Amino acid sequence: MCRLLPILLMLFYCKNINAQLSIVKKGELDHTTFYASLVNETKDTLYVFDSYFQGKKRIDSPVFYHFNKKKNTCTITFLPLVPYLTVSTKSDHIILGPNSYVNYGQYQYHFAKVSPSDTITIYLNPYGADFPCCKEVNLRKYTKFDKKIKFKITELPYSYKLNCQIAVYKDISYLLSDEYFYNREIEFNNQALSYEIITIPFGRRTIIH
Repeated sequence: MCRLLPILLMLFYCKNINAQLSIVKKGELDHTTFYASLVNETKDTLYVFDSYFQGKKRIDSPVFYHFNKKKNTCTITFLPLVPYLTVSTKSDHIILGPNSYVNYGQYQYHFAKVSPSDTITIYLNPYGADFPCCKEVNLRKYTKFDKKIKFKITELPYSYKLNCQIAVYKDISYLLSDEYFYNREIEFNNQALSYEIITIPFGRRTIIH
């Protein structure tokens, strides 16, 4: 069975370095759309965290673009922003645009299920080379008990390496439970941070002004 996941990015080169999900096919559909198909080679059902992909045509916030100056690498990261995520209830105060990702209660935990031997296809659309970004942040340092994540805007050099990160869980039972979210917070938090990271390198990008 093939599952579709609309992650919207630009794919020039893709190579999997994690054994959980292996890329079996990739290519270009047209001048603006690329794709990568990944298969679950384990004996366990895996869950791809996809809360930020629901109904989005383009990832429009710099908090997803992390630049590491020492490595000269920009990583488009879709790891969970744990302090801002909820389970089954959302805020009555709806915030639209880039700031919605860093306001509590605007996004809920959501996952794409990938059973053993199943394939998930990721579609990627171009965002553009000269996009805003932040200095790299270790998102695992921020928990359910933190009020916010500290992001600092920075600029990209004219040439850099581009990666993408997605979070994969083996167990999400607590992350769908109001009981754990409100009354068993330590256990909930531990599971929220228990993801493994799939890294997809795109290769080198050059900004042409």
